[in-house]
Amino acid sequence: MITKAILLAGGRGSRLFPLTESIPKPLLPIDNIPALSRIFRNLERTGIRHATVTLGYLGDKIAARYGGIFRTLHLEYSREEKPLGTAGAVKAAALMSNEEALPAFARNEKTEDAYLVLSGDALFEGDLSELIETHNRRRADVTIAAKEVGDVTGYGVILGKPSRIESFLEKPDPSTAPSHLVNTGIYVLSRRVLEEIPAGPYDFGRELFPALLRKGYTLCYHVYDDYWCDIGTPESFLSCNLRYSEGKTVLGNACRLAPTAKTRKSVFFDHVTLGDRSFAENSVLCEGVTLGEGVSVLSCVVGAGCELKVSPPPGSLVWSEGGKLALRPLETAVLPI
Repeated sequence: MITKAILLAGGRGSRLFPLTESIPKPLLPIDNIPALSRIFRNLERTGIRHATVTLGYLGDKIAARYGGIFRTLHLEYSREEKPLGTAGAVKAAALMSNEEALPAFARNEKTEDAYLVLSGDALFEGDLSELIETHNRRRADVTIAAKEVGDVTGYGVILGKPSRIESFLEKPDPSTAPSHLVNTGIYVLSRRVLEEIPAGPYDFGRELFPALLRKGYTLCYHVYDDYWCDIGTPESFLSCNLRYSEGKTVLGNACRLAPTAKTRKSVFFDHVTLGDRSFAENSVLCEGVTLGEGVSVLSCVVGAGCELKVSPPPGSLVWSEGGKLALRPLETAVLPI
C-alpha cells in the first residue's frame, strides 16, 4: 500500500504570467478553491496520508497557506535553493522525509517502497487507486498515468504497450505524432529508482525515463479515464474553471454587481466589481477586477486589479502592466481533457 505522495510545486508558471506574478500556480483558484486544495482532497480519497510538497517560486505562500496539515493529510515541504528539475526535486523530497517525526495516522510500519508523484498544478478527478494497483500487479519500477488526447502539443508522447513502455517522444509535431497517448506527469515510482537520479538538476521525461529504459528497468503505463487538466496555460486555466463551475456564475467574497449588470457561466475571484450594463460570459475575472459601465467580456481571462473601461476582444487574456492594460488572444486549441 502506498501512503506517501510527492507534489512538484516549485515551478514559476511562466506560461501563466502575469496571473502567477504574485501567486504560485498551485494556489490559483479553480472555481474559487485553490488547485492544490482540490489535489489534496483527491489524494485523501486515494488513501494518501503524507505528502511532501516541493517549493520554489513563491513557495513560502504555499507553506503559509497550509502549514503542516490539510484535513487528514500530513504535509512536509522540501525547499529548492536552486531548481533541481522534476526528478531531482523528487529525490530531494524523498530523502528528507522523516518517518519518525510523523504523527501516528501518517506513519507506516515499514519504510515506503514506492511513492506517488504528481504535479501540484494538474487537476484530476476520482482517485488514483487503479494506477497504484497496476503498478503493484505488474511489479513495475515506474508506472505512468497516461491520457489519450486529440492535440499532443506540449506533451510527452508514450510509445509501447501498457505492460512495457518502449520509448518516449517529447513534444512532437502534432501532424506527425505516432501516438496520442501522453504523459500526465502522475507516476508511481519505486524507491530503487531514486538511486538512478544523480545529484543536481535532473528531469523525468528528458533524462531519467530514457536512462531507465536503456538499463532495462520496467516502465509501464495505465490509461487514466477520468478528467485531468494541466492548468499551465491561460487557456486551460479558463476551461478548467468553467468546467468546475458547472455552467453557473460563481462569485468570490465581497463582489459587487450593479443591478443592471449581467453574468453567464463565469467565475469571479474576490472583490470583483461590475458596473451598470456590464456583462461577463464564459470568463474568469481575477481578484479586484472592475468592469466599467457597458463593458462586456466574452471568453476572457482578466488578471488581478484590472479596471476595464472598454470591452476587450472576445477570447483575450487581459492584464495590467505598468499601470496600463495589455492583452493577447487566447489560443482556443489548448483545452483541458
